[in-house]
Amino acid sequence: MGPEHTSGRIERFLQLCGQSNIQVCVPTTPSQIFHLLRRQLIRSFRTPLIIFSPKSLLRLPEASSSIDDLAKGTFNLVLKDNSVKKDVPKIIFCTGKVFYDLDAYRKKENKNVAIIRVEQLYPFPSDEIKKIIKFYGEHKKYIWCQEEHKNQGGWYRLNPKFNACLPEGNKIIYTGREPAASPAVGYYAQHLEEQHLLVEDAFNI
Repeated sequence: MGPEHTSGRIERFLQLCGQSNIQVCVPTTPSQIFHLLRRQLIRSFRTPLIIFSPKSLLRLPEASSSIDDLAKGTFNLVLKDNSVKKDVPKIIFCTGKVFYDLDAYRKKENKNVAIIRVEQLYPFPSDEIKKIIKFYGEHKKYIWCQEEHKNQGGWYRLNPKFNACLPEGNKIIYTGREPAASPAVGYYAQHLEEQHLLVEDAFNI
């Protein structure tokens, strides 16, 4: 609950990014973490790897992987949503554990919305994002949802990169907490209320 216990300050690392000097990743499953570390070891080149992963995912049943997932495949820069059909009116992009909150709300409210996880924030996976947009079709409503306050997290760094990938005339819309000086409110009930509202806004905006 302390102000410095809730954020790894992703925005500060993204501010340091340039000329493909580092990698900033937010894996959301055990297989993704495994394949990310494996990729780092077997690559023919080395750049520093920054991994953000909250402790809460270690005890979250939904954040699990099969043996097949671990034994096969590679690290995915972006995780597609295989739980919905192609015909969706809205695409929510997110990163990290907020995906599981969004997914729980979608199941509870029976919403037909695609939730896409961006697992690597830098270098930004533009090609993968464009492929996903092309798959679902153009002229959807595009949302970026994050847990961090608006002046923190990935929003300000990723916003122009997303807009460069979107069809002409479209812009990505922010949903999340308002700007704040501290990464945490310091009061658990208020934190839960804000978390519920930012998830709700992502579906209803």
